[in-house]
Amino acid sequence: MGQFVLVNLEGKGTYVFDFFPREIQSESRSNWEAQDTTIGTKPLFYGNRDPQRLTIDELWLDRTAANESIEPDITGLFDLQNEDPKLGRPRAVLALWGDRQVRCVLENINVREQFFNKDGSPQRARVSLQLIQLQDEGTAVGVTISG
Repeated sequence: MGQFVLVNLEGKGTYVFDFFPREIQSESRSNWEAQDTTIGTKPLFYGNRDPQRLTIDELWLDRTAANESIEPDITGLFDLQNEDPKLGRPRAVLALWGDRQVRCVLENINVREQFFNKDGSPQRARVSLQLIQLQDEGTAVGVTISG
């Protein structure tokens, strides 16, 4: 089995998770609007599509064999979700697994720390992520810029 990797597209940080997740859940939604009519069933009008959401419940960071802390990795993951002052938003990441890749942002991070060094720093953590797909650069459709 391959690896699940997150690459920071706008700065430092690549996160290679130690075990491939058992499942990756994808969610996609089309938006249909019911149109007002005086009689009969309201016809539907296609509005747009929400960005795809990916949920990965079991990713692992593990340095127990090396007796090393994973605290810098955990801090780095949470930093990817923070607003970058220069960009005015969180950084974009690229999620890679197998021959698939999705340009996205981190919406939700959940970390369960396990196995600790004597100083209390974690050696292993189970990580769950929720990612939201970003629109490809240069593909804004239906946007008019006047100037």
